Amino acid sequence: MITITRIQAWAFRSPTKKPVATSFGVMHDRPAVLVRVEDQDGAFGWGEIWANWPAAGAEHRLRLLEMDVAHLVLGVEFASPTDFFYKLDAQTRVRAVQCGEVGPFAQVIAGLDIALWDLAARREGVPLRRLIREDAPDTVPAYASGIQIFAADDLMLRARNDGHHRFKLKVGFDMAADVGAVHRIQSELAQNEFIACDANQAWSLEQAKAFLNGIKGVPLHWLEEPLPVFHDNVEWQSLADYAGVALAGGEKIIGDADLAP
Repeated sequence: MITITRIQAWAFRSPTKKPVATSFGVMHDRPAVLVRVEDQDGAFGWGEIWANWPAAGAEHRLRLLEMDVAHLVLGVEFASPTDFFYKLDAQTRVRAVQCGEVGPFAQVIAGLDIALWDLAARREGVPLRRLIREDAPDTVPAYASGIQIFAADDLMLRARNDGHHRFKLKVGFDMAADVGAVHRIQSELAQNEFIACDANQAWSLEQAKAFLNGIKGVPLHWLEEPLPVFHDNVEWQSLADYAGVALAGGEKIIGDADLAP
């Protein structure tokens, strides 16, 4: 059993040398909210609460944890991290809907969930991946993300110097410029390198198909968030049937039902 006796959290902001542009806005710093939980025996774990948007998101999530969620957790006994997650989700569901903040509440709960899993692994004396799955691999491939397509040359060079040979490009700005840049970047890749693209929900179905037509012949590893998450499944299926490339679209989905195939 786990009884949380202490919760600590911090909001951080790291200024960026250059603003990070996405299809939906510009980030002038990189925020993070870290949370530490401790149980009745002094075991502890760390988690992170997603907070990169809106601009005031980090401080808002911190206050949400402090004023609306922490009292539901402190001193309460849970059988496991899984038990914790479902109980806290049920306790906050009406409150989250009442204020139209399903996402922020889910993010706070997720940060605590991460911390409890970390705590549980530390108590067992095993790496977290082994607690979740005994045959979990020791390494997984990584890729360089957050590469704005109009600054790709410089950002990809830096990523290469850090050892990356997989790159995800941010698109969804100017269609013709995006398409032209994808072709040029692909033509300059080394044999062991590949690219993926992330549109950050920028396009309609017609625009997404236009992009795919424009980059025909480019062996794109995947296309991420070409459509907004709230577009219906018929449009997503239409694009999947049309694409000829793997689509990633689950990042913003809320709830088990919408994740079902």
